[in-house]
Amino acid sequence: MKIISLIFVSCISHFTQAQINLTIDYNCKDTTLGFSNIEVIDNREGQKLLGYIHKGLGNNSKQIVFDGSLADSLAMFFRNKNGSTGDQKSMVFILNELFMNENTRDIPENGKLKLSLRLFLENESGKYSEILAVDSIFTVKGFDVTKKLFRSVSEEFCSISNVAAERKLDDDKPTFTRDELNYLDSLEISRIPIFSNQTPSPGDI
Repeated sequence: MKIISLIFVSCISHFTQAQINLTIDYNCKDTTLGFSNIEVIDNREGQKLLGYIHKGLGNNSKQIVFDGSLADSLAMFFRNKNGSTGDQKSMVFILNELFMNENTRDIPENGKLKLSLRLFLENESGKYSEILAVDSIFTVKGFDVTKKLFRSVSEEFCSISNVAAERKLDDDKPTFTRDELNYLDSLEISRIPIFSNQTPSPGDI
């Protein structure tokens, strides 16, 4: 029984040591006005795990994690800075993916940040339309690529928040209720004619 306990403690200790925490820096250059009200929808699977890095002489793999709610913390980039008024409309921040990994076998080392998010702004009628979508892979290189990879998260969100603050509502964009944003992917698929119950008109086929 004592041996089993020691093995269990050893496994827990190894799991803890095999993690590294992501840190976020909110000090953005050239900051612009943000938004007063922000709601967050986190659609990521396995929300605790943010990717993998390699550390130490043995190039051991470590899990990247974040202490707290990542989506809520990232939403801070879009909030008003320095007590400024900003846009009084509500914005919904949908985080679909944030994942990092690095390749330390190449010289220089390289790391990749995969980021997928969408931002929706409330209009005068209380519905929401999209003002910005990001679905990209960002690459960093260097001899200490882990620091650059972690820093790239803050740098990219600084850039995205500045772009978002300048965006205006587009009347030609489809609109959604706040509840519809909770299941946006399935809703958008259902609106595609081939997936809907619409009957083709003569000449459509």
